[in-house]
Amino acid sequence: MTITLVDIGIFVTVFFIGLYYYGTRFYDHFKNTDVKHTKPPLPFLGSITNILLKKEDLFQFFKRTYDEFPDERYVGLYDTWIPTIMIRDLELIKQLAVKDFETFHDHRTFDLGNQDDLFASNLFVLKGDRWKEMRAALSPAFTSSKMRNMFDFIEECAKNMTEYYTNDKEVNERGFVEIEVKDSMARYTNDVIASSAFGIRVNSIRDRDNEFFNLGRLGSDFGGIQTIKFMGFALFPKLMKLLNVPFMRPVVSNFFKPLISDAIKNREETGLIRHDLINLLMEAKKGTLVHDATSESSETGFATVQESTIGQRKVVRKWTDTELAAQAFLFFIAGFDTSSTLITFFFYEMLRNPDIQKRLQEEIDEFMLKSEGKLTYNDLQNMKYLDMTISETLRMWPPVGAVDRLCKKSVTLPPPNEKSNIPYKIKTNELISIPIYGLLHDPKYFPDPEKFDPERFSDENKGSIDPITYLPFGVGPRNCIGSRFALLEIKLIAFHMLSKFDIIQTKNTQIPIEFERGTLQLRFSKNGLRLGLKPRSLNLT
Repeated sequence: MTITLVDIGIFVTVFFIGLYYYGTRFYDHFKNTDVKHTKPPLPFLGSITNILLKKEDLFQFFKRTYDEFPDERYVGLYDTWIPTIMIRDLELIKQLAVKDFETFHDHRTFDLGNQDDLFASNLFVLKGDRWKEMRAALSPAFTSSKMRNMFDFIEECAKNMTEYYTNDKEVNERGFVEIEVKDSMARYTNDVIASSAFGIRVNSIRDRDNEFFNLGRLGSDFGGIQTIKFMGFALFPKLMKLLNVPFMRPVVSNFFKPLISDAIKNREETGLIRHDLINLLMEAKKGTLVHDATSESSETGFATVQESTIGQRKVVRKWTDTELAAQAFLFFIAGFDTSSTLITFFFYEMLRNPDIQKRLQEEIDEFMLKSEGKLTYNDLQNMKYLDMTISETLRMWPPVGAVDRLCKKSVTLPPPNEKSNIPYKIKTNELISIPIYGLLHDPKYFPDPEKFDPERFSDENKGSIDPITYLPFGVGPRNCIGSRFALLEIKLIAFHMLSKFDIIQTKNTQIPIEFERGTLQLRFSKNGLRLGLKPRSLNLT
């Protein structure tokens, strides 16, 4: 049998038609409903097509999808090819994410196979009862009393960075030192995690090529090839598992797994006690870590999330070293990238708003004078304007633009708008999405939303904020377990840096800040954020 060019042409045509049909087979899901939606332009990619084609960055995507249908209670999207309902109505968000949590308690995650046990066992990925047990086991590790114990570890890292730039030769040569903020803050958060989680002292601002920092940066990078892997697991999870493709880079897993297990083993053998995450994980393993409800009287800020009853339960379960190592690894990944990004945005807003920067420095100076230069945990919590500026930074630049939840059993929603009388049923294994960025930039809830205005969070004004509109750390029982730690981390570096420096613009400063396109991870453009640190002339007498 002779195969002709015509035969090949027919085969190729049929193949691509079939591939197109397969990749768009769910795109008519909302066709016979009253749910307004935008049909994705390309197969497989769904609503994120414009991101992957580099037509918009993540924040532009979140804002566009939220603003597109302003009169709807909810609208239709496609997470790759999975029909997704983005909830815009506040009462519905409360109902689904809080009251109906048992129906919507899982994220959409993938079966990563045995080769990714360090990633597949972490709190973000876990589902059902395994998630509940792990959340309850870890929740006591992030109470205010535990943060107080970690205060000195974190402050030491903040002081190290401040001292480094104070003595930088550029200060003497031209009166200020120019830094790329994201890189510098990644080094700070790396050192914080190394110290407060793993009991390792690293000074990444001086030892710029240390292994802990380099592998941490690699492990928290979900762009490039990792984006392709993500799409592969999202679209063809069985194929990826069959091919034994690891989601995490093996070099990262091979570094962190023994690091954590060896630290636990060493402390068990030596009896060493250090009030860090490793010690808390060891307590969780023994079942001696319990939730201290009285410790929550000293909060770390307006944005701090409250732990649900799920996190306050006592769990009797034997945890494996791998399960505990996975939580430490997640803590590191979240702290390394997310926290450093948030701190970068904070300094960006101080740069753009010198009057706010000056007022914050006045508050810092007042506390420095009162405490004779010795900052305490309580002092930091009592700095109201510092908390206001950070709360507003979180509103302007939330760590995540949206969170998803997987439906475990069918739920019927009210009609999508006032004109419709046709309800919509969310079926099992469909997704809902909570548009965090959209809510935080909606003028109905935050007037003049593009203005950086810490006064929204003053004692006089913060009571008027509906809690369901302010969700920088997520919503419901599955909110961010580490919000207290993140706020303590950013407050300490803000305090020490602004006590010594004015944040100034240089010829290399880019305003407005730009973001990289073509990735599902928020990343700054290749130029990053460059600004100047100018030593302050202080007289605190």
